[in-house]
Amino acid sequence: MSYTPGVGGDPAQLAQRISSNIQKITQCYSIEANVENAEVHVQQANQQLSRAADYQRKSRKTLCIIILILVIGVAIISLIIWGLNH
Repeated sequence: MSYTPGVGGDPAQLAQRISSNIQKITQCYSIEANVENAEVHVQQANQQLSRAADYQRKSRKTLCIIILILVIGVAIISLIIWGLNH
């Protein structure tokens, strides 16, 4: 294939433009892949936050039950001690 001036431009420039366009396309695919990965990570983070909130709610409930049992226990022991002294 021979170079004909005025038809299609300089082959080196054409090759450079093609290479530049390929790099831009590759970069777009890379950006798209990163956005998709970020979306997956955000979804996973939301699931983990939801689970963490559930665990926190359950642990608060458990702590309240333990405190209530301790208060009742202290009250019973106090009544027993008070009853023995009177």
